[in-house]
Amino acid sequence: MKEIISKFLAPVFFILLGLLIVIVGTQQGQNGMVLIGGGAFALTGVVALFNALGFINKMISIVIIVVMIGVTGILGFMNYRSIKAPIEYNKKKDKIYAGVVQRLKDIREAQIAYKKEYGEYTSSFDTLIHFIKHDSIKTVKMTGFVPDGKTEAQALADGDISRDTVKLPAYDNIYTKEYVDMRYKVIPLVPDSLPFVPYGKGSTYEMETNKIMRNSMLVPVIEIRDSKPFDPNEPMIVGSLDEPRTSGNWKEER
Repeated sequence: MKEIISKFLAPVFFILLGLLIVIVGTQQGQNGMVLIGGGAFALTGVVALFNALGFINKMISIVIIVVMIGVTGILGFMNYRSIKAPIEYNKKKDKIYAGVVQRLKDIREAQIAYKKEYGEYTSSFDTLIHFIKHDSIKTVKMTGFVPDGKTEAQALADGDISRDTVKLPAYDNIYTKEYVDMRYKVIPLVPDSLPFVPYGKGSTYEMETNKIMRNSMLVPVIEIRDSKPFDPNEPMIVGSLDEPRTSGNWKEER
């Protein structure tokens, strides 16, 4: 009895395992490689069973079993790669897009400051970089303090506080400590690098400006986009040439 069990145990196990893989794989919508692999397991069991029953030559059964096991192994590896590939793709995409979005934010901060100073956006990266590195921005600086029970206007009238308009370096005014602390640190904040798309192999952002009519007034608008996005169907964009806005099209700002 033990001899019969040991003789047929392995073939039956392979047949049942193969059928189980096919049934479960079909129910779960697994890809064809899983189903073929399950079929190969079952076929291996059938060949082993035929050999145990003496229907086929032992050498032939060994060759077929080895081939089936090899096929199953190859299919298993291919299935593993088919699962892992999208995960690796999404990890790479997330890393690249985090850098692309951060630099768009850096450009946007500079453009907003430039517009406050000059009343319009610039379409030139050279002009924007020069502004960041060498220009200054007017800032109202308050000295003194507002006593309890007084409004700021009263304190100003009574001489408790004073306001002076001073010019501060544009870089420090644009990229405040709070802004720098919140940045995605992997992408360095270097003005000369602003035109270049992170991980873009030298590709640059496209930056276009215009003026549109809103409430009988000409309003400056700007659009900045990744010229060669990682996913051509998902380019990252800041602003719009049709609407006076500077929000981005990524999920957090939609």
